[in-house]
Amino acid sequence: MHVFVTGGTGYLGRHLIPKLLERGHRVTALVRSLPQEELEGRGVVPVVGDITRLDLLRKAVPPD
Repeated sequence: MHVFVTGGTGYLGRHLIPKLLERGHRVTALVRSLPQEELEGRGVVPVVGDITRLDLLRKAVPPD
């Protein structure tokens, strides 16, 4: 399953993403700013932006 996580570098995201990866999920994470190297190194696709940007969210979560 492909999972989109908002706040990928925040407190919850830092704990949730490793669990999702352990279970074999593909993860895209919304992050406010850099650094995001830690996410990329684990195979997470980081999207830099803000949850209020609908255009960005549409690109980050393409329809199936």
